[in-house]
Amino acid sequence: TLDRSSAASDVYKRQTHAYAYDVAEDATCYVGSVGIARAFAGDTKLEVRATVARGGLLVFAPEPLTGAVSANLMQDARFSLATGASALVIDAVTEGRPATGEKWRFSRLRTKLSVVVDETLVLEEAVDLCPGARDVAGHFGDYGAFAFAIALGPRARHLREAWLGAKPLGTGDVLRVASPFGEDGATIRLAAKDAHTLAAQMPFLLGNLDETLGDDPRTRRSW
Repeated sequence: TLDRSSAASDVYKRQTHAYAYDVAEDATCYVGSVGIARAFAGDTKLEVRATVARGGLLVFAPEPLTGAVSANLMQDARFSLATGASALVIDAVTEGRPATGEKWRFSRLRTKLSVVVDETLVLEEAVDLCPGARDVAGHFGDYGAFAFAIALGPRARHLREAWLGAKPLGTGDVLRVASPFGEDGATIRLAAKDAHTLAAQMPFLLGNLDETLGDDPRTRRSW
């Protein structure tokens, strides 16, 4: 379990938090978090590095990133897979906390997600939100929570099939579209009205964790 809930609790300080995961051959690893990672004022960098050996499966599904007033938050996540390895990765961000007036009040929020297979970069997805420099709120309108996910490899085949078989959503509180990625993968992009609505999409994105992992850690969450 990844504790990102207090990633930057010291005001106006520069902090770097690094996390590394090494999934052995035929092993299974689930990475979740104890709550939304909310960076406070100042500079915070989250660095994630993960390797997955042949036959292994990594499910990387922490809660979304967001920033409080004046926060500058950057996440750089790199996932390196061997041939025959599998991964499900979800990268999500939200607008902040509208109830306390912190909607799009952070200074900047950047995420970069890279996937490498056998030392070859096969995917790089990036988000760069800077409300002070452009009208982020006007651009996104009613939507305040966003996710990008990728399912890749033989042990994620059932998710690939479920994502690609689902009807795209182009209106309403959730916008959702899936695309095939290579021969054994799929990506999905999702926009939701708010963090609560995004959370309700997690069962669709994650599928049946009992079947995938032999257990569902999310059922034991206390938040």
